[in-house]
Amino acid sequence: MFTKLARKIKLDGLAKAVQETLDKYNDEVVEKMKETVDEISKEAGKITKQNAPVNKGDYKKNIKVKTAYESLVEKKRVVYVANGKYRLSHLLEKGHALVNGGRTKAHPHFKYGDDYVKQNLVKKFKKKLK
Repeated sequence: MFTKLARKIKLDGLAKAVQETLDKYNDEVVEKMKETVDEISKEAGKITKQNAPVNKGDYKKNIKVKTAYESLVEKKRVVYVANGKYRLSHLLEKGHALVNGGRTKAHPHFKYGDDYVKQNLVKKFKKKLK
């Protein structure tokens, strides 16, 4: 991670040197965290799209991933359905009542992307830090 760890420091400059080192480390950790969030969310989007029902028009084509929020130390990405097709998401994911009675079969697809994130985000982040 660090290329220059060994250097001579006077005692009165020790606090400043330690703080600089911690700041560099913090910047690297945040950068790797954001990279991991990007990679995992992209993969979660692919998994969600793969598990989406095929015969629902262009619903599957409109599954996208975007950055919902980003600051200096945080990044949030979301898998969503664009172009007004989002209205079908809950109905497809959970199933729904039919006009003439009965229910449709549920097609859980966001669940698979969510499970992937929960299982792999921390693992991949730890691996990047090593």
